Amino acid sequence: SPGTSGAPVLHRAFIGETMSLIYFPLYLSGDMLVDAVINRPVAGVPGGREGLEPSISKKDRWDIAFIPTLCPACGWDLKGDRDSVVLLCENCETAWDGAKGRLNQVECAFMPGRGERSSYLPFWKITANAGGLELRSFADFIRITNQPVLTEGAWEEEEMSFWSPAFKIRPRLFLSLARNLTVTRKRFKAEEGVFPEKKPFPVTLPASEAAQALKIILAVSAANKRNIFPHLPRIRFEIKDLALVYLPFDETGHDMIQQDTGISVNKRSLVYGRTL
Repeated sequence: SPGTSGAPVLHRAFIGETMSLIYFPLYLSGDMLVDAVINRPVAGVPGGREGLEPSISKKDRWDIAFIPTLCPACGWDLKGDRDSVVLLCENCETAWDGAKGRLNQVECAFMPGRGERSSYLPFWKITANAGGLELRSFADFIRITNQPVLTEGAWEEEEMSFWSPAFKIRPRLFLSLARNLTVTRKRFKAEEGVFPEKKPFPVTLPASEAAQALKIILAVSAANKRNIFPHLPRIRFEIKDLALVYLPFDETGHDMIQQDTGISVNKRSLVYGRTL
């Protein structure tokens, strides 16, 4: 479809959006539908209640479903902030999300930090193949995105993994973090089951929404956009593996700096992201 500038839109994704369903109170007075808040007529209803009845969707029960926040593996209390979509069990060191009305275990790992005061930010590591572009290995990714580095032999056998923030943040920063981690992708040797004493930053972006960003991460990573953009409409990703990885950061006065890559995140942006 055409964009505002008249150029064709090759791909569009809404990541981390919030949808709200708002019920507007009305009441019927004779043949008039009235705003129940300010008591002003809204519209006429020919036939009164009988004419309105066919358009009313009735629901006899308003059900609110609760999920006990007890670890399905060991029965311990799960912990997480009110806006977190993933809860952690400090007893058996597992992670769980509440998708589809029940707790599902999430593959989770912590990369050891340097020092006990390390802070941890969550990222989704999504291993996927890109159909329509023959992108299966990290070496393929380097060639397709025209990165200014020489490919190593081992990269031909290394499956391609995209890195996405697992927290909401401004779009420009989201793409910058995703691109830098995906391209530089230090060989993080995550150690499962090593939970830090310091509380990690909450996961506020579900994996399902992070997966919608794969095309965008691929496109923004390309040194020569013309090599990628024309292929976007036909690219289809096959997700092979998904893991939640917490990376260690050092805190300064205004920023958080990733210990292995030097990538920085402004603290104020993290706070603002929790309001998105």
